[in-house]
Amino acid sequence: GLLAADILDGLAAHAPEALAALGRLLLVERSPALAARQLRRLDGHPHAPPRVECVEALPPGAGRDGPLIVVANELFDALPVHVLIREPGGGLAELHVGLDRAGSLVEVPAPPGDPDLVALVERYGLCPRPGDRAEVCPALERQVAALAEAGAVAALVVDYGHRAERLASPELADGTLVAYRAHRVVRDVLADPGAQDITAHVNWDHLADAGRAAGYEVLGPVPQDRFLVALGVLDDAVRDGDDESPPHLAARLAARALILPGPGGGRRFQALALVRPGLGPLRGFSPPQPPAAGPADVPDRGRGRPHGRTNRRGPGGAVPR
Repeated sequence: GLLAADILDGLAAHAPEALAALGRLLLVERSPALAARQLRRLDGHPHAPPRVECVEALPPGAGRDGPLIVVANELFDALPVHVLIREPGGGLAELHVGLDRAGSLVEVPAPPGDPDLVALVERYGLCPRPGDRAEVCPALERQVAALAEAGAVAALVVDYGHRAERLASPELADGTLVAYRAHRVVRDVLADPGAQDITAHVNWDHLADAGRAAGYEVLGPVPQDRFLVALGVLDDAVRDGDDESPPHLAARLAARALILPGPGGGRRFQALALVRPGLGPLRGFSPPQPPAAGPADVPDRGRGRPHGRTNRRGPGGAVPR
């Protein structure tokens, strides 16, 4: 509920007319315990709209009663992925999860279970060299389709990810799948199942293509620091520069953490918007980006050339977060 509370406070400070028009706040949360915590946090919030609800998923047609705007903060990196690896002969194997003789979880290479997985790898030029692995996320397309079915006129996505060309680079030959536990990176995503969060970087080109297929224009992605500066985060800091009260000091420190390199974001996080045609332009974004290169336009990135690899991370199976 912290993000929702901050959005309400931000609307009250910078867009009171938008806050006055807000009739319903939907919190999408599958965990009953977390849903209850979020509702408790927003109970009695001075800027809460008349209706605050928690739902497991956006209901179809949720935007019928008024414009529906969605904020998806670190949503797409948490969707389940499939991990594929380029074999020496040029084919692809999917890394399933099985048990070894000791009962520990291990990776098990197998033929891809769905031809669409192979199509996604080839479409975005992933795994260009033998031994390369990459994650693909069919659930991303279903999530974007759900936004359209709900009637969202715009969705702001803030997450960490890369364009497809970067995901296919030698630097990311081991993929991006990792786990987090107590705010620390864990390379062995199969260790301690259920006790750590598993995540993979978003393929921004895939998300953009899914948005266009659902009828949206795509703005971004834009690095978080540039996005926030364009929205005026530094203007607020300068305007309130003489105010040394604890709330304003905390706000300035938070802004600094979000725009400087480091764990808070900077260029690690990016922002992308899906908007219905004619809704833009939006502050913080350039005009809509052109579609990504099609399969025939993907440049040859050296498929078939062997390469050296060091510091291979631990097992990385297709385990949902």
